Amino acid sequence: MNPQLQQQVQSDPQLQQQMQMNPQLQQQAQPDPQMQMPTQQQMWQQQMMQQQMPGYPPQMPTGNRSMFGNSQQQMQQQAPACPNLIPDNPFRVIDYKPMRLFSDSDHNFSLTEANAVANFVSQKQGDRAKNLYLCFDIGGSTTDISALYKLDSGLTMIKQNSIRFAAQRVSEATRHVVGFEKVLMQICEKFNITILGLNQGDRRFSSETAPYYFNQIVDKLDDNQLPDFYKIIAAECPQLMWINMYVTGLLLFYAGQIASKLVDDIAHTNWSELAPINNTSPKVTVVFAGKGSRLLQWLTTTKGDAGKDYYNQLFEEGYVGERQIFPPIESLEIEYPTIDNSQDIKYEVSKGLAKSATQLCNPADDTPSEIIGESGFSVRSLDGNIYPVEYVNSITPEMMEWIGNLFNPDDSAPCGKFFQFCNIFYGAAQQFFDMKVSQEVFMEGFRKMNIVQYVQNLPEFVEAKRDKNKKNGKFDFVAPIIILEGMKFYDDYLLKSLR
Repeated sequence: MNPQLQQQVQSDPQLQQQMQMNPQLQQQAQPDPQMQMPTQQQMWQQQMMQQQMPGYPPQMPTGNRSMFGNSQQQMQQQAPACPNLIPDNPFRVIDYKPMRLFSDSDHNFSLTEANAVANFVSQKQGDRAKNLYLCFDIGGSTTDISALYKLDSGLTMIKQNSIRFAAQRVSEATRHVVGFEKVLMQICEKFNITILGLNQGDRRFSSETAPYYFNQIVDKLDDNQLPDFYKIIAAECPQLMWINMYVTGLLLFYAGQIASKLVDDIAHTNWSELAPINNTSPKVTVVFAGKGSRLLQWLTTTKGDAGKDYYNQLFEEGYVGERQIFPPIESLEIEYPTIDNSQDIKYEVSKGLAKSATQLCNPADDTPSEIIGESGFSVRSLDGNIYPVEYVNSITPEMMEWIGNLFNPDDSAPCGKFFQFCNIFYGAAQQFFDMKVSQEVFMEGFRKMNIVQYVQNLPEFVEAKRDKNKKNGKFDFVAPIIILEGMKFYDDYLLKSLR
């Protein structure tokens, strides 16, 4: 708002009359969105007023009444409708409206892979009240994340989503690791393993076939042999160990962020949906599933408690960050996969499917629940105001679609959360495995992150844009920014450093 003009208008009736007759003066007196930053309370009061007024905002005239004629109608039809992007409502009340996946009388039900793993977790962990279970099912190309919490109507999957950041990031790195063939040959000799093309027949090992032989070895080793595999990698190919630390560490950092968001959501859940005993802070349990969960064994096997301390520190940093106030929890337990408790690895889906009945519930709204994971972002709402959003703020497909337009990072201070993760990772990787990547490489990666352009060039983003009209106008791609930053830095800098 122009303060001087506003003051003059309020004190001068003649100027008020002039303004009514002069559109230019009216325009000058309009609020300046850069200078007017309403409080969150004012913003949400404004949103509620809009919801209660069906005619707000006023619509442009259409049909024969439009002074712009048919060309104006065509422009309105062609122009994409701008969403009203606003931060999470701090005064929100969440209604999950949970529904049973299947009724007791339905004997022909089927489960998705994510539901099957959640079913297995519920069977193994139970459905104790106050317990929030956060499960990371680490596969080859994707990691499925689900969260279970007991509401009054039953154990409910309050979160379910996937990210394209998983074990394949480590196996693909073997293409660039000098000496990896030596590791494979040592393991084959130690345990009398024969693999065609590696130590039998014509040699077929190359940088292109390295991931294949990596997976062959992992599949052939039993639980008692895997620790030797990890230790030989640490001795002969330490760079592959810190690649593993990067991938698994970023998942733990992100897990802390997700847990913080979910605990806060539980605190905002409608009391009518909560189980009677759930009136205090929840107990958080983080569990891992899938073949890729073995990646967490590498560091805990070779470095013991120091490896667990690294992961715990990353989870805590993701949960708390630099905030002075954060959602309280009663207790935290992270169940790292160990050699002793690995009998269920790879079998979680089949065991979840084999469970005779499921009591699991799903929220009525099945929109993927995701967070930004990165600081420094802001959104611009329809009223023209720009609002900063926290790193644990939800990220929606609409925000993703309008990144670089209505949803923007602060380019003057890029990737603050990713920097915090890298700071912990860099120190630990140097301490444990003498990582030979300079700080200048990391700083260059931060400066050249340019996450907007990266996101807009992703195949998933391009496909979602292209297929939007086929899906009733829905843009169906969303992903946490912190993970996308991790993917970009991995591809552009870490892999190159291996070469």
